[in-house]
Amino acid sequence: MLKENEELFRRINSFHIEGPGAKELIEQGYLTNTYFRTQKAEDFRHRFINKNKEVLLQAIKRLGSTENRSAVMDDAGIAEFATFRELARCLVQEGRLIEKEDGIYYPSV
Repeated sequence: MLKENEELFRRINSFHIEGPGAKELIEQGYLTNTYFRTQKAEDFRHRFINKNKEVLLQAIKRLGSTENRSAVMDDAGIAEFATFRELARCLVQEGRLIEKEDGIYYPSV
């Protein structure tokens, strides 16, 4: 389930949504005809982030940091780096992760 939701998350978050995939997102109600995200898309993004950021945080806690990012992503079941980055960014904003080096995150407690 995470994989298919992650794919939708990636597609909705994409900066270049236009193209063949955009028509499907428009038909499903995630994009307007002018390629802006709808409330349905924003609601999905928030649910996805809230559900999966805990999984990422627990993986980082188990491994100590994201120094081995691929191991953390595998442990959390995350396939896309963009998903990892967005979830980590949210955890940093909440004060639950600390970015001590460029792209290396540590649990705050």
